[in-house]
Amino acid sequence: MSFLSKITGGNKYIVLIAILIMMGLLSTDIFLPSLPQITAYFHTDETQTLKGLSYYFIALAGSFLFVGNLVDRFGRRIMLLIGL
Repeated sequence: MSFLSKITGGNKYIVLIAILIMMGLLSTDIFLPSLPQITAYFHTDETQTLKGLSYYFIALAGSFLFVGNLVDRFGRRIMLLIGL
């Protein structure tokens, strides 16, 4: 039995799901350190750039209200494929 199958208990999709979850977290971790460069590139002030981060979190929170119902209706697999 390999190391990966010992950790996942034989479920090969757990690693894929973990990678997909990390992609969402990684987008925030990439965006935050690049805020000064984004501000300089677009020749704007910091408050305008930080609004982009606020809009991202508002859209993320708002999407949870709708995606939960869609997952219940159509299933996780279809919604995961649409999300990709």
